[in-house]
Amino acid sequence: MSEIDLSTARYSLETVAAGMEGVLVLLEQYSEQSEACFSAFCLLGLVKA
Repeated sequence: MSEIDLSTARYSLETVAAGMEGVLVLLEQYSEQSEACFSAFCLLGLVKA
């Protein structure tokens, strides 16, 4: 991979991680009211780790 490809890949991974973090925050807020949101929060947390 060239330097440009690595930079693009790094940016893409950081963007995905930021998006996942936003979804995790929302799921955490709604998980108190919804068992499905709690389950999704737990599963996505494992994927992010």
